Amino acid sequence: MTITINDMILFDAGKPLQCDEQELKTAMSGTEADISVSLGMGKATAIVYTTDLSYEYVKINAEYTT
Repeated sequence: MTITINDMILFDAGKPLQCDEQELKTAMSGTEADISVSLGMGKATAIVYTTDLSYEYVKINAEYTT
């Protein structure tokens, strides 16, 4: 399995890799992050879109549904 975030390889050949935490923080600080997971088991692909799940977002949505 290989996991990348914005082209930074964090996990490769089934093992975690050393990474620069500041570089990773910078990569994750934008409005979008491209996270790729390859299981290495074939050619099928899928794209998943998600949304903001920050504390503030969840709090705002919880206030009008409870």
